[in-house]
Amino acid sequence: MLYAPLGAEAYPIFVPLKTSMHLEDGTEHHQREFLVLDPDGDLLRFTD
Repeated sequence: MLYAPLGAEAYPIFVPLKTSMHLEDGTEHHQREFLVLDPDGDLLRFTD
């Protein structure tokens, strides 16, 4: 995942890594995500 290398380079993280869970037809789905601002000011969300 990109989170560790970005942190190692002290890249500014807009929203830290978090895990979300939602239910779909009774099945749990987990998703990890974080957000960064790129140099142009665009907000980028990375998920797995």
